[in-house]
Amino acid sequence: MRTGSLKQQKTSILFLYLVIWFVSSLFFLTDYPFVHSDEPWLSGLTRSMMDSSSLSSTEDFFDLYERNPHALKVLFHLLQMPFIRLLGYSLFSVRLLSLTAGLISLY
Repeated sequence: MRTGSLKQQKTSILFLYLVIWFVSSLFFLTDYPFVHSDEPWLSGLTRSMMDSSSLSSTEDFFDLYERNPHALKVLFHLLQMPFIRLLGYSLFSVRLLSLTAGLISLY
């Protein structure tokens, strides 16, 4: 019984740490780090896919050449779409997917 209690205590401490990390990260999500060129590029493609209702949509500025979307990249955009749809097209909603993935990875 003592071992179960110790394991439960460690799990509670881990959970508390992760909650504190997640909430504190939420406060700085739009401030740090600075916006990198990949963020508007990838989120713009997600928005383009949402507007055209097609996963085969590619970046608008590459329309000069025929392009084919990568299957793995489409998965990322499918995961990002609900965040943008629920919270609007903003830096916060775009970065929230990465923060959530980080939380799951740490757990």
